[in-house]
Amino acid sequence: MVRAIENAAPREDVTRLKKGGVAYSQAVDVAPLKRVDESVKNIALAGFYGSFNNNTSAAEALAKEIIQAAKDDSNAMSIKRRNEVERIALASR
Repeated sequence: MVRAIENAAPREDVTRLKKGGVAYSQAVDVAPLKRVDESVKNIALAGFYGSFNNNTSAAEALAKEIIQAAKDDSNAMSIKRRNEVERIALASR
């Protein structure tokens, strides 16, 4: 579980800044506690979506997501979400 949380945690995120009436996005480092919170949230949402309108139980879908995230598998929804957030942050530098 710890390895899954480490792998699914984003290192950078985007925040909106306002300067002179103009709003723009700026890449920022993510605080350690927020990294854990975002990681657990993404893993839980992936487990929910994996069992929604499917014959898979929520426990099975959550277990599958945790195993995939621990392996840093690119098919895991939480890993995809982390990569997307980091890609957006890289683009807004």
